Amino acid sequence: MDSAYFLEMLAGNFMDVVQYNQDNRGFEGALGTNITIKVLCGVMSDTSLGDPYTRYAAVARLMMDTFSVKCLDTSYNNYIRDMTNTSWDGPAAGAGGCSRVH
Repeated sequence: MDSAYFLEMLAGNFMDVVQYNQDNRGFEGALGTNITIKVLCGVMSDTSLGDPYTRYAAVARLMMDTFSVKCLDTSYNNYIRDMTNTSWDGPAAGAGGCSRVH
């Protein structure tokens, strides 16, 4: 489950950008509004960065840098624990239950 969750986190970088592409939340102080589909496509098509896996890693690094994430917690059990915490101050509360570490 940890491996599957890790892959979902990496794919989630693309899903989140597609879902919120140019959503104009920058005025609210939302992070990541500068990362658009065009930016991701630019990274993925830039062959000077290396092979496709290296470019995929570059996208992950871009997202982690943007959101000041030092490392990814890829523990599926930790994810389930966080998502089942129903308290108002739980890890999922800030995004209405759609919390994700980028």
